Amino acid sequence: MSHCDYCHCRFNPSRKNQKYCTRPDCRRRRKNEWQKKKLQKDPDYRAAQREAQKRWRLSHPDYWRKYRKQNPDYTDRNRHLQGPRNKKRSMRGGSSSSRIAKMDAEPPYLSGTYYILPAISMDPDMIAKMDTKVFKIQPVIQSGEKSIDCKERTHTQMK
Repeated sequence: MSHCDYCHCRFNPSRKNQKYCTRPDCRRRRKNEWQKKKLQKDPDYRAAQREAQKRWRLSHPDYWRKYRKQNPDYTDRNRHLQGPRNKKRSMRGGSSSSRIAKMDAEPPYLSGTYYILPAISMDPDMIAKMDTKVFKIQPVIQSGEKSIDCKERTHTQMK
């Protein structure tokens, strides 16, 4: 007979070095500890887990929206705790204009042609929600320059 390292109950080990019993809580705890160690030590496993999570998020795009709708206490608690998080962030030297990027926030759009490039430096005080990506939008044609339509540009390039 052995004693489980987690729950300290007595059990009959099926292997010589078995340290944990087969109760579901102990098995879950053992698996979680194994996975935590594996994530810390194995970059390939970590990358595979990250990719699996990404695929899951893509196949369940409304999961968090439905979860928040079905669990208003969670949403209220998070909203209540966001104030102290914002205050803590501003005390660390974050600017008072630090923003939280929201999925449905719409910047003012100006008509025109733009390059959309990944931003090189991201404000460390900005909290991005969901899968928000930060981009720098740069005009293709500087103000005051004559606009060249697509046909003219193609024709000019072929000469």
